[in-house]
Amino acid sequence: MKICMYSDCKNKHHARGLCASHYRMFHRGEIEFTLPSPLTGKTLRWINDHIGYHEDDCIVWPFARNKTGYGNIWFNGKYTVASRVMCEKVHGLPPDEGMDAAHSCGNGVRGCMNPKHLSWKTRADNEKDKDIHGTRRRGEDCNFSRLTWDIVRAIRSDALIMSLSDISLKYGISKGHAWKIYKNKRWDIKHDPEHKG
Repeated sequence: MKICMYSDCKNKHHARGLCASHYRMFHRGEIEFTLPSPLTGKTLRWINDHIGYHEDDCIVWPFARNKTGYGNIWFNGKYTVASRVMCEKVHGLPPDEGMDAAHSCGNGVRGCMNPKHLSWKTRADNEKDKDIHGTRRRGEDCNFSRLTWDIVRAIRSDALIMSLSDISLKYGISKGHAWKIYKNKRWDIKHDPEHKG
């Protein structure tokens, strides 16, 4: 496991050599830290070495990955998804800037970089592929989620006897979000692991 590089910190690495706490402190200007230089040469060399890969099995990105499992690379002055760079090198620029580098194998979340598995797809088509592969993150599996299925079930139960204002205060969410959960417009019950149906 990678650990934070700041002083004697032993917390788990989050980003750019720092744990989540020190990373936030760095961005607020509370600490000074020289960020490690990106491995641009090494990572791009790896992509160039694997452009001609012709086997059918997945090849896994051996460098840093983002929190959703996709490879990370410093490219054209910013961090981006490594499989997008591979797709661009193999298939050229996307026909439309908003298109995704989609994985036919469904293993983008596991760092697959096989050029044969990559193609440009619209976001809608890529999302459909995620449903087919079972790799779409839902509910508490989403990185940005502050709720859990237990809390969502409690919100739905409380909505039978409490006002949306009270629910919003109790759970720290907006009234609109509480209403969408109650009306099954968010956190669809069919994806609840305890739902029998």
